[in-house]
Amino acid sequence: MNCPEARERILSSSIDDEVQAHLGECEACVELWAAEGRLARALGTVAEPASDPDGFAKVTQITSEQDADAVWRLRSMPTTRRVAIGFCAAFLGAIVYFLAWRRPDWGVYPMMRMSFVVVAMLIATGFGVVLSMPRSYRPAHPFGVRLTMFAFLLAIPFVPALFPAAHHAHEASQVAGSLWLSATKCFGLGTLAAFPALIVIRLLQREHKIELWPTLFSAVAAAVGANLALQMHCPIVDPMHIALGHGTLAVIYAALAWIVVRAVAR
Repeated sequence: MNCPEARERILSSSIDDEVQAHLGECEACVELWAAEGRLARALGTVAEPASDPDGFAKVTQITSEQDADAVWRLRSMPTTRRVAIGFCAAFLGAIVYFLAWRRPDWGVYPMMRMSFVVVAMLIATGFGVVLSMPRSYRPAHPFGVRLTMFAFLLAIPFVPALFPAAHHAHEASQVAGSLWLSATKCFGLGTLAAFPALIVIRLLQREHKIELWPTLFSAVAAAVGANLALQMHCPIVDPMHIALGHGTLAVIYAALAWIVVRAVAR
């Protein structure tokens, strides 16, 4: 269904499953539908339509139910606002970890390195959130472009592991005991920050059906945001620890997202 046909049905109150499916994909028609819903309720308080009263009542009922639905209200917001909320959700973990569980070596960690990592992860997180909420009325990016973007986002969490240890000036910055145990602890803390962000981003997406690329980008965006939270909390500077306990978070979240999409598709 194209937009002109959908708008004609909305204006004539002919809301069926086909129109509802189109509303799940088209931001412009959602805004028209919301405006028509408010008008329908206003008219319903002063007049009864002479023809098709059942159809009018159905439109009013559906609109009222949607207005009462918090998820629908989230998804009906302009894309810019949804992206901003998704970014804040992904960034919230970093703020909480910084304020509540700040890394003990903060005073000796090189600020130039810290600034580089924080900026890179902020950009990657925002990039991932934007890609997770595509505007359906714009042409989709070619497969190669999306794959390149996805690979770029997956690589960002591993960037800190490419450099030598930032310093050796704090006792907490060394791996104490098992490398795998310390990496597992950080992975758990990263999941604690990433999972709530992933849920929020999913609630903001307008697609009722779980689609591959938005799901992959939302998973990676949440994981990169969680890596930023770990950067605020974890004092261990060993590159292997960062790769295993921090970087793999994005890879595993992306793999789980792919599995979920495949399972739902069946």
